[in-house]
Amino acid sequence: MATDLRLPIKVVVTRDEDYKIVGAILSWPVADGKAFYTVIREKPLTLQHIPYGDAWRVDPILIRGLRRDDVLRKLEAETRFQEIFARAEQGKRVVDP
Repeated sequence: MATDLRLPIKVVVTRDEDYKIVGAILSWPVADGKAFYTVIREKPLTLQHIPYGDAWRVDPILIRGLRRDDVLRKLEAETRFQEIFARAEQGKRVVDP
């Protein structure tokens, strides 16, 4: 039996400037896994490492260079990606013709 190792978190993102990103979880591919971080402060943007799985970390340069808009774009992309797989699991068309 396969174990589901996905974090049980769903993030809903809007482009509203007042949208709070504190608590959002971000991930980046590293080696054979992922590095997970959570946003703990917006100003200045501060991320905290989440020691999940193999507890991979990304290069600190990546974290230091992030802006709020980068985080929003990453969260939007992750939300769309999750929606694609949710549609596929429900047997719906993934891509409209």
